[in-house]
This record gives sequence, structure tokens and C-alpha cells, in this order.
Amino acid sequence: MRTRLCWPRLCVTAPTPDRSGPGPAFFLRPASPRFAGGMQIRIASMTSPLEGGRSRPNPDSARSRSFAAIDREFPEPRPFRGHAWEVARHLIHVGGDLTLARDLALPEAAVEKGVKALKMGAPILADTRMVRAGIADRRVKALGGTIECLRTQPGVTSAAIRAGIPRSRAAMFLAEPKYMGAIVVLGGAPASLLTLMEMMDDMFSLTSRPTLIIGMPAGFADAAEAKALLEASPWTMLTVRGSKGGPALAAAAANALMEIALREREREGSL
Repeated sequence: MRTRLCWPRLCVTAPTPDRSGPGPAFFLRPASPRFAGGMQIRIASMTSPLEGGRSRPNPDSARSRSFAAIDREFPEPRPFRGHAWEVARHLIHVGGDLTLARDLALPEAAVEKGVKALKMGAPILADTRMVRAGIADRRVKALGGTIECLRTQPGVTSAAIRAGIPRSRAAMFLAEPKYMGAIVVLGGAPASLLTLMEMMDDMFSLTSRPTLIIGMPAGFADAAEAKALLEASPWTMLTVRGSKGGPALAAAAANALMEIALREREREGSL
């Protein structure tokens, strides 16, 4: 049996659970052929065909239209160039916020260093489950890398209790042996970013530091200050100034770098 969902004017008849029937159908109550026709065209542009004439959502179509809209909003000269603009565009798209462009700190050298490291299979360390969940596993695997959530390391809770510190700080201390050459993606508590910078200042040798820090905690308590310190530091970093940030943006930055790395590697392989 097909499922019907209805709003005041629009009805959607969904496919059967086993997807054996036709694709979704859209119609209006009362009928308006002009509007219905436009809706069908719009839905068709957002789906891709399946065997048997059915359809499935096509997120790439929606994303490409979003990217095109962002490009139109930022005619040349854009605030960033080359790969840095690709990362910025990903972040604006995910954040749904055109004003984000003025708050981004995306040094071209840092972007290129991150892309180069990912092409070589650099590990990715995410501070929280939400950041980890937002990073595309298929891209990590395609690049031959690994990804780990630092907050779920064994012993984090017990170490935090023993030391009387937040788990966000304990997780960063426990991960010290893993930082060398890694891409560290921080979108959770500002304490994670502050702890990492504290460690790098105090005890890290030059060779044991991360390749790149994506530092994007959000909020109105310590986030802006932590990111300002990161931007002023000598470390290779990407960040967003002020209170904006969070897991979705941090993960989006990592995904954008991986997408560029995969494309570059494919291009180099075809030469």
C-alpha cells in the first residue's frame, strides 16, 4: 500500500516500502495544473531515475544549484581564490549563511597543505561524535585514510574524573600520540581547541604537531576567543571568526578538503 501525505494544498503519494511500485506522485487539492506542472518539473530536477521508471532523491542536483547560487552572490573578485573558495562555498552552503564569508579564515597555504596531506592518506581526528558523523566515510576510505572520534577513546571518562577536568580536555590529552601528521577537526566545545593549543605551545616537538587544525567551535562562551588565538598562532589552521561554527561547519570543511583531494588525485592519475 502506498502512503499518502497531505498538506492544505499539496499531496504526496510515497512509494511502497519495498520500492516495487512507481515513484512519488505529487498533486494539489484543489487541482492547479500550472502549479502542479511546475512542482513536477522541480521535483524531477531533484531526483534521478531508478530501474523501472522510479526515482530517488538526487542531493547532488540540489547542491550544485546551491553552489551556483552562491557563486552568483559573489562575483569576481571573490573573497577567496581557487581551492580556498571551494572550501568557503561548502561552508556557506552548509551554514545557509552568505554573511559567513566575511568571518572565514582560510589561508590558501593551509588549504593546500590539508589537501596534500589527505591525498597521502592523513588520518582525521574529530573531537565529538557529531563532527565524526558529519565527515564522509566514503571519502576517507577512498583516500586511504582513517577517522577517529577523540571523545570516544577508551579511558576518557575515567581520566577526566581522576584529573577533575572536562572530558573535552581529557580527550585531547589522551590523543597526544595520534596528532603527528593528522587533520584535527574541532567543532564541539571550545575547551578542546584551547587544550590542543596549550599542548602545542608546551610540549610538542615540531614533528609531532598536526598537519592542519580545523578549529570551528561555536557559542558565546570562549569560542570566539579560542578561535582568535588559533588564528593568531603559527599553526596551520582553518577557522571561522566569532560565535559561528559548530559540528556541521567543521565537518563540512573536512569534506570539502577531501573532495578536492580526490579530484586532484584522479586528475594526477590521468596524466
